[in-house]
Amino acid sequence: MLNQSFTQENLRKIYDAENRKGDYIEKGFPSEIREVSLAIKRWRRIKRSLNKRKDKYSEEIYQARLKKIRDAINSHEAGRDYIINSRLEEASQNISKKTFKLKIEKHFSSHHGKQVYCVKPGIESFFAEKQVQKNIKTTYNVKQASRDVIISQIISVLSDNFPKQIIRTDISSFYESIDRNFLKDRISKNPELSLASRKMIEQVMRDYEKITQSQKGIPRGVGISAYLSELYMSGADEMIKALPGVVYYTRYVDDIVVIFSPLKSYRVEDRKEMVSSIMSDIGLSLNEENQQKTKLIAFKKGVDYSFEYLGYKIQHHAKKVKVGASKDKIKKYKARIDCAFESYRKSYGSENDKKLLVNRIRFLTGNTKLANNKSGTFVGIYSSNRWIDDLSFLDQLDHYLGLRASGVTSQTLQRRVLKLSFRDGFENKVFRSFSTRDLGKITQVWRR
Repeated sequence: MLNQSFTQENLRKIYDAENRKGDYIEKGFPSEIREVSLAIKRWRRIKRSLNKRKDKYSEEIYQARLKKIRDAINSHEAGRDYIINSRLEEASQNISKKTFKLKIEKHFSSHHGKQVYCVKPGIESFFAEKQVQKNIKTTYNVKQASRDVIISQIISVLSDNFPKQIIRTDISSFYESIDRNFLKDRISKNPELSLASRKMIEQVMRDYEKITQSQKGIPRGVGISAYLSELYMSGADEMIKALPGVVYYTRYVDDIVVIFSPLKSYRVEDRKEMVSSIMSDIGLSLNEENQQKTKLIAFKKGVDYSFEYLGYKIQHHAKKVKVGASKDKIKKYKARIDCAFESYRKSYGSENDKKLLVNRIRFLTGNTKLANNKSGTFVGIYSSNRWIDDLSFLDQLDHYLGLRASGVTSQTLQRRVLKLSFRDGFENKVFRSFSTRDLGKITQVWRR
């Protein structure tokens, strides 16, 4: 059974897991950790250098020097572990106090025009939230589906030419419409979630109610909410899957696709009403007014269709399924190009400013392994669009990049930018490496 407590050992597991993802946690920890980490990197570089020059030494000298380096690395790693564990032990004790509360606040940015929230900063709050997320996920076996898996499955299901009824829709104001009492019932029916976790969830909900003055909803943007929303939807998901004729159902947060095999007694409009009724039973409603969000497709031989989902435009034409980039995704890339050039325009135009602009365009047009990410996660123009086979959007982006570059007064800088290409980065899977520090500077402009 999962140990749901907020012990130093559990917090250390979270610390290590976040670091494996590349999200190195420094804020709230003693500065010595960074200093020791840099020392470890230096010793590892010395070790690599020694190995390259191994043939220049006798075996005895090589082994003696190698031992000295290993001892230094082990000593520094032990010292770093001691500092980390001491700080995590202190955090564990603070979280365990009766006075500790997991509080939320409004975040400075918005998501699709909706207000978002975050847990108030602090090392204790960070680890408490992560542990509660882990407890919910494991206790109720809930997780968010993978975008890549969903898109590959949709392409596979739609690739034959058999008749289908397709519903692409989303839930209106999803997080804001969740019935908290219904959610509490779901949690209370399974007492395996620890009392401490339940208390922290209640604290978050009380904060949200106090801020919004609303009896409904959970805070959009808070990590706990993502898992609570999956728990909330689990029953509805199963009910939709059990509808007559369902051959495929998927949901990513509030975005839904349901594919039915045609039955004479049901029109596609009838199918939509079935899905809508299930949502209504748990206090949710479909976004039916937005035609981009809700599309009903009755596919049969000779019918062409298209719909957008999770950043992709899925099209059926001439008996084939083609996949392109959605309008929103293209708009997002253009907005990032704009931000990069606007940031440069407002700068002093120094060599560092020019280098930063070039690096931002290199990042957008290439593919990058997240710094320190041991799972090998890549992001970039190919990595984030791997299912696209209609590459016309790349030419749109290259054209737009050229227009923005033409406005730069420095001819040298203009030439450096114009050497970069979205199509080249996609087709040749161009890989570019950036340090953790450089990645932070590059992406900072898009987080404002």
